[in-house]
Amino acid sequence: MRRLISFFITNPIWGNAFIFLTIVFGLLALSNMRRSFFPEMPPRVITIDVAYPGASPVEMEDGVTIKIEQALEGLSGIKKITSSSEENRASLKIEAFEDTDMDDLLTDVENTVNSINSFPVGAEKPIIRKLKVGDRKS
Repeated sequence: MRRLISFFITNPIWGNAFIFLTIVFGLLALSNMRRSFFPEMPPRVITIDVAYPGASPVEMEDGVTIKIEQALEGLSGIKKITSSSEENRASLKIEAFEDTDMDDLLTDVENTVNSINSFPVGAEKPIIRKLKVGDRKS
């Protein structure tokens, strides 16, 4: 260790070159580093949207939202279901547990929702989708 220190004392140009190279490689590494304000984690969310033209929020709640919520109650892997019923539209957000396989859950949700045959006559087919990285749906 003493020889290394004495080398840099007697040859200061090598000490400066070492510092310069450290800064250059540090800046190169910094420019190539991936960074984001929020870490990119795969979303654990499935959304269901159902349109029913001309329906009031109460009709959406009774005819669509409650039926979907009741059908989804028995599925495993669901952490939380959040729903909203608006005029002409119902929207449900299904949040999954961390260890749940999202593709399997999506298939289960699609099969369950598509098996409901008691939707009102004017209601359109439910749109079921898994959120992807970068999608923002709250």
